[in-house]
Amino acid sequence: MAFIGESRIDKDKPWSVYLCLSASECKSLLPVVEKVLAKAEKRYEHFRDVMDGGEATNRQQTLFFEAEEDRDNLESTKNQMLKYIDYYSHD
Repeated sequence: MAFIGESRIDKDKPWSVYLCLSASECKSLLPVVEKVLAKAEKRYEHFRDVMDGGEATNRQQTLFFEAEEDRDNLESTKNQMLKYIDYYSHD
């Protein structure tokens, strides 16, 4: 069963929304996360190529850093889901 909650790491940090899932829900959502991650990776690679070419505008630089952050967050989410699935599949 899934539920959505809010939490803060410490009192000076903003509230973060989190979603708790069962292992079976993680298994069913994993392909969706992988698909979104693949798109994020392509977006990151596009802006990295622009940055490497040395012709990036300020806006493209900003988009590069946003794409990098999105890619990293999705990769982390995928890895957490895989660990969770692996942990609970050995019951």
